[in-house]
Amino acid sequence: MENAKFGSLFLEISVQRMCELYRNKFSAALEQLTTEQLWIQPYDGANTTGGIVLHVIEHIHRNVLRLNERESLLPSGFSNYFPDTHETPQIIMLRLDTELALWRETVMRLMENPGIIQDDHMHDIYHLVEHTSYHLGQLLDRTRAATGVEFDFAQNGLNERNLRSQIEHNRRRQEFIARKSAMAILPTEVL
Repeated sequence: MENAKFGSLFLEISVQRMCELYRNKFSAALEQLTTEQLWIQPYDGANTTGGIVLHVIEHIHRNVLRLNERESLLPSGFSNYFPDTHETPQIIMLRLDTELALWRETVMRLMENPGIIQDDHMHDIYHLVEHTSYHLGQLLDRTRAATGVEFDFAQNGLNERNLRSQIEHNRRRQEFIARKSAMAILPTEVL
C-alpha cells in the first residue's frame, strides 16, 4: 500500500474509532451512571470517574489545537488534569460530543489536504486514540463496579468487525462519488 493510501486509511480508522466506536461506548457507560456515581472518589488519591472523562475531553481538545498548529494555546499540567466539576453525565456527554465533532472536522480537513499532514500529526493522533482507549477501559470498569451492568459491546455491534465494515463501506462510497464526479465533468461527446 502506498504511503498516501496508508495515511488516509490510518486517519479514517482513527476517526471511526474515536467518533463512532469509542464515542458510543462512552455514551453507554455514562447513561448508566448517576451524577453522584460519576464524582465518587473510589479510594484515597484516586481520580473520579467524571474527572477521567474530562481528562479525555481535554486531551481531544488539545489534539485539535495541535493539529491546527495552535500549540501556543496549550497550558501545561495536562497529565494531572482530572477536574471534579460535578456536572451531570448528560452534560459530560455533550462536552465529549462537542470536542469529538471539532476533532472529526479537523482530521477530515487533513484528509482532504494530505500535503499539510506532518509526521507529528500522525504521532499525536495515534497517541490520542491509544490514550482514549486506556481511559475508556477505566470508565467501563468503574461503571461495571458501580452499577453491575455488563456491556455486551461485541454482541451489540460495537466491535472491530463492524468498525472495519463501516470503514470499507465509507471508502467504497467515496470511490463511487469520485467516479461519479469525474464522469460529470467529461465532455458530453465522450459519454
